[in-house]
Amino acid sequence: MRAVTNCSAHRQHARLRGAERFIAVNRRLATILAFLLPVSCGAARAQQPCEFFSDQAREHFTSALQAAPSCKEAAALFDKCRWGSSADINFGSIVMDKCNKELLPQLSDAGKANYQHELSLCSYEFAKQQGTIFISEEMSCQVRAATDFDATPEIANQPPARAGFDCAKTQTAIEQAICSDPKLGDADIVLSRALHSAMSALHRPQQRALADQEMQWFQEVQTKCALGPDEVPPPARDCMRRQFEQRFRELDSCSVGETAACLKLPSADHEQ
Repeated sequence: MRAVTNCSAHRQHARLRGAERFIAVNRRLATILAFLLPVSCGAARAQQPCEFFSDQAREHFTSALQAAPSCKEAAALFDKCRWGSSADINFGSIVMDKCNKELLPQLSDAGKANYQHELSLCSYEFAKQQGTIFISEEMSCQVRAATDFDATPEIANQPPARAGFDCAKTQTAIEQAICSDPKLGDADIVLSRALHSAMSALHRPQQRALADQEMQWFQEVQTKCALGPDEVPPPARDCMRRQFEQRFRELDSCSVGETAACLKLPSADHEQ
């Protein structure tokens, strides 16, 4: 399952094969594998147990969110007790209103644009997914973004990321294409986040297997989109974007169920 509580990150290292041929995907994997979420998370902050799926529960949750004294505390309660359904649109909107009242007065026009772009990435990631769980995931994504910006408003005034890796270190035509094409760059960012979410639900042998799977997938993308060592033309960029979108939707679909089985990875007790 996709994690719904805030967890502190811990470092771990993994070997990535084929780095010389697939630099772009390796940069993404190296970043993700270095900052994976732990399997177990700290206790949530809300003191009262969550209630679900009744009119009374809806009223109690709504009142509790409205009574939360800050964006941070409202977001923590939402994170713990969200329903995983379309009802989270209303619950999350209460949190977003609270966060925006704190955050927006602190942002410049450019900062507001960057913040809105971050929220739009959440919609981009989940809008075409089937099932009400993804309506909840989209709202949860936006609440996390609002909370992050509210906690550190200055990040809104920093240049936004152009890809899921450091564009200052591009070395290949593929990397340059990703960093120079905003739509393709957004697809790469969302793919990186979806891959991180999937990785965080797995044990280490499964993480290595998914990394290998991701390398094989990217090799197939290069073949399908006729990518070579030279400049990537617009049709090839569009092909890459479509492949990235298909892949992050597949990863997200598997992140809300039995991730390893969905992705056809070895079981947790499989010996490497």
